[in-house]
Amino acid sequence: MTISCRIGYLTRLDLYKSESGEKPFSINIPVNHLPGARQSNVEYAYVENIRVTDIRGRESQFFLDVNGFEVVQQAIPYAYSDFEDTSVITRTYVKYMEKWMKEYFQAEEVLIFDHQVRRRNPVFAQRRGESEQPITGAHVDESPKGHEAQYAFKVGTGGKPFASLKRCEIIKYYTDEYPH
Repeated sequence: MTISCRIGYLTRLDLYKSESGEKPFSINIPVNHLPGARQSNVEYAYVENIRVTDIRGRESQFFLDVNGFEVVQQAIPYAYSDFEDTSVITRTYVKYMEKWMKEYFQAEEVLIFDHQVRRRNPVFAQRRGESEQPITGAHVDESPKGHEAQYAFKVGTGGKPFASLKRCEIIKYYTDEYPH
């Protein structure tokens, strides 16, 4: 099944272009109690009639090198509650996923730079300290220069220079077999 939808992309405002300009921001908690505070300085330009295809049941037809994404069903040895404990994620889950990706993608090296636990929570705005909400708009998680900085931070001075890497891919992975 294919549907048509509209997707909002960040408008390139002059506000963001000047050297002393603001960065685009959007705050996910109420700020109306703070005098002069703004929820966002973001404006969107919408592109209409974007075709989105439901690939459920056909996941095995898509490959990272061909389509730019791949859906892999991978059982993980973690309970839903493990994802509430950041130390479990950083100590064991990240290492588990690095090892699994290295084998699956036959990679020379896999480095996980960051992780986020996102859960839909209808009362998020009233409860601080909850995990981040899923992103609902078009976005890029990191720029090319950001990738290079993340790599340098992760490997320190003892790693290979970023420019010497033959192939470097930033792969976003999701664990979504648990209740939302």
